[in-house]
Amino acid sequence: MLRFRQLLPLLIGSTLFAQPYISYRAIVNAASSMPGGLPGGSIAQGSIFSLYGTGLGPAANATQVSFPLQTTLADVSIQVQQGATSVNAVPLFVSASQINAIMPSAAPLGKVQLRVSYKGAKSNPGWVNVVPASFGIFTVSGMGFGPGAVLHSVSAKQMSVNSLLDSASPGQTVIFYGTGLGPVSSDITAPAAGNLSTKVEVFVGGVAAQTSYSGRSPCCSGLDQIDFQIPASAPLGCYVPIQVRTNGTVVSNAVTIAIQNGGGACSDNVNPALSAFMNGKNIGIVALSRSLDEWQGAGSGSDIATDLGLAFFFQASASQWFFNPLFSSPAPGTCMVYTGAGDFVRVGGLPGSGPLNELTAGSPLSVTGATGSGAVATVDGAGVFGAPLGTTGFDGVLGSYPTGITAGILAPGPVSVSGPAGSAVGKFSSNSNASAPLTWTNRDQISTIDRSQPLTLTWSGGSPSSDQAFIGAWSSDLPSNSSAGFVCTVPSGEQSFTIPAYVLSNLPASRSQRTAGILSIGLSPGNGSATFSASGLDAGYLVFASATRKTVMFQ
Repeated sequence: MLRFRQLLPLLIGSTLFAQPYISYRAIVNAASSMPGGLPGGSIAQGSIFSLYGTGLGPAANATQVSFPLQTTLADVSIQVQQGATSVNAVPLFVSASQINAIMPSAAPLGKVQLRVSYKGAKSNPGWVNVVPASFGIFTVSGMGFGPGAVLHSVSAKQMSVNSLLDSASPGQTVIFYGTGLGPVSSDITAPAAGNLSTKVEVFVGGVAAQTSYSGRSPCCSGLDQIDFQIPASAPLGCYVPIQVRTNGTVVSNAVTIAIQNGGGACSDNVNPALSAFMNGKNIGIVALSRSLDEWQGAGSGSDIATDLGLAFFFQASASQWFFNPLFSSPAPGTCMVYTGAGDFVRVGGLPGSGPLNELTAGSPLSVTGATGSGAVATVDGAGVFGAPLGTTGFDGVLGSYPTGITAGILAPGPVSVSGPAGSAVGKFSSNSNASAPLTWTNRDQISTIDRSQPLTLTWSGGSPSSDQAFIGAWSSDLPSNSSAGFVCTVPSGEQSFTIPAYVLSNLPASRSQRTAGILSIGLSPGNGSATFSASGLDAGYLVFASATRKTVMFQ
């Protein structure tokens, strides 16, 4: 048996000469950060990718920007191997926990392994799929969603970054940046200007745009730029989604652009609290909802209505590029796509939706609906609240209510909410109205969805003059720990909507009924929203929403 004194040199040695370690599934497109298990999650030849782990490089960050670029930076190199073929990636940024590098244009297509070497020590292999083209769009936040890195001209000699206060206008030519348009002749020398051969389609709020350039940005290896004209018929709003499709098949991450006639500050009617958000105000939002869910195997019309109460009290982060998936609805007539690691369907939680700078409010909130009362308590002792408010229809499908499950309280009719004073938010009360969910008229005809074809949903109900309808879908691929989903905002007055195929193509395929995705139609009634006042808040909103949902197979 080794004594401690004999073991100590081994422990010290393993600490001083620890091998670099690539984290599991931690090699992604540097712009989109899209997980490898999604259709757009492969790494393109000649593109910039990010690699995460521990002990990957020096404690002090190092970069290289001068041409010709080298394949070793600060004693860090990256080998890309497939069988007997081996090429070296070009590191652009190295640190102990992250590397940004160019996938060689000569990298073999298909599944390859990457190994990082730092001061002679080699990492474990990290696996990725290499393809000719798979584009990712850079964003202002660097997180792969929200406002894109989009430039438009403000004068003959000046460009500005598109923002909520500085919109682009229809007909204007804009530039955005990304990576993944495909290989070039050299990754280590200054790139030549010129269009690459990769077929590029740009969709602005679902409208195809005319491109005038799609190739390397002359400044930087691996960095691509696309110049396009905003279509005259493009939707207007603060969050108009943009996506790129390469070679007719692979679709990028979705980013947003603000579009307004004449430019300037954007406006839309689906984000009424946007000014309070981007100006860093103290905000309270109480959201009540009823979801009508199809019960598998119970037959058509056998639905369970679940009532839920949520509330958020927080100080928004002041920014002209404010974006939060919970509070930033896409422009009417458009669909916003979200991608990320984890399980969106069963665990929930969209990327970028938190954490919030919370304000401590009094708990619990009291909710009174048309058929009863309930309470919604804080879940973290501060400004985030959540609780179920009962279930309706359970006894009709599965028998009597189990212990702990009560009948729902948010039947159509009046609803009121009140909250006691907390240390940062004073007491308040507000009254509104809960309305019935929409009737999804072609729900029974939709069970399997072909992601390569458009999908039309139809419904009835609501008030076309004041209500806002939304469509959402989520799908997760558990073996690859990847998820994607989308939210579409329906133009007011319409009772049908067609989801484009390029939006559906972002979602992973369903492997089995146990991992089926979710498709829903929601309604935020105009008469189901109200405001409230409380000390410590600049703005308070009470919102009621309903949704009709079902499980579907994505193919």
